[in-house]
Amino acid sequence: MFPGAKPQRDLDTRIARPVSFNETAIYLGAYCHNDHQFMPFGVFVAESLKEGSVSVRAVSFPHARTWDLLCHERQVFALLDSPQAEGTIVQVVTSRNGRDWTEVLHFRARTFARSMAILDGDLYFGLGCEMKHPDKWDLSKLLPETGQILRVKKQAWRCTSKPNP
Repeated sequence: MFPGAKPQRDLDTRIARPVSFNETAIYLGAYCHNDHQFMPFGVFVAESLKEGSVSVRAVSFPHARTWDLLCHERQVFALLDSPQAEGTIVQVVTSRNGRDWTEVLHFRARTFARSMAILDGDLYFGLGCEMKHPDKWDLSKLLPETGQILRVKKQAWRCTSKPNP
């Protein structure tokens, strides 16, 4: 299910944020971090999951983690984050075929965006935080931005093209 990935043996893996897109399944490979959160390690496109003819390929986004996937107007969108020395770069890329990806938006933030949604053409992002040791964490590590929802109006980001008829 995770070709090319080298999952850590001491951590359970799972499929996260699966979407059905153009007769494929696109999903995140993720480590089970705690009872309700995950740490992503890759994006995968399953063209076939039939017994005896499984066909899954990895999608490469170098130096970025993918936190969310969604389908909108015959496109699939991926929410990426690239950690920087101070904060992160949040990026949204889109594809019409699951192979070729185009950036539609990026911005700097103090913390990463864990989820995204599109409503009436506006993009919404839910900011999150990640505790490296969920059993031993310090409240001071919880950034004040955690839980904020950001909105980017449709005029400020671009779709790659009109949806196919």
